[in-house]
Amino acid sequence: MTTNSSPPFTTPVAPEVLAETRAFNVQLERLIATQPSAHTVPLPVIRQKRREGKGIFPPPVLLPQARDLHIAGRGGQIRLRVLAPAREARGVYLHIHGGGWALGGRTCKTPCSWSSRRRRGCAS
Repeated sequence: MTTNSSPPFTTPVAPEVLAETRAFNVQLERLIATQPSAHTVPLPVIRQKRREGKGIFPPPVLLPQARDLHIAGRGGQIRLRVLAPAREARGVYLHIHGGGWALGGRTCKTPCSWSSRRRRGCAS
C-alpha cells in the first residue's frame, strides 16, 4: 500500500492567477466593507435589497423556464424551483444552499447552476 504524503489541494497555481485572485479578494473586502453587517439589518430588509440589486450583488436573474412548485413537508408547504431540460432528464441535481435560508433565496445563482446542469441533461 502506498500513501500520498502530499496534503490535499496542493496543485500548483500560476503566479498570475494567484495575483488576480488576491486582487479580487482585496476588491471584494472593500466592497463588503461598504455594506452594513448582515446581523445589524432585519432579514426582510436584506432580502428586499438583494432582490433589487441594492447591495454588492446584482439582482437575481429569473429564468422564464423555471417553475415554482410546492410540496408538502412536515412543517407545511416547501417551495421548490424546478428547471428541467427540453429532453428527458438524465439525472436530478438537488441544491440546498445554507446561506439562502437567510440572505438569498431559490432564485439566486439560477443562471450559473442551470447552465451547467442543462449541458449535462439534468433537472435541477
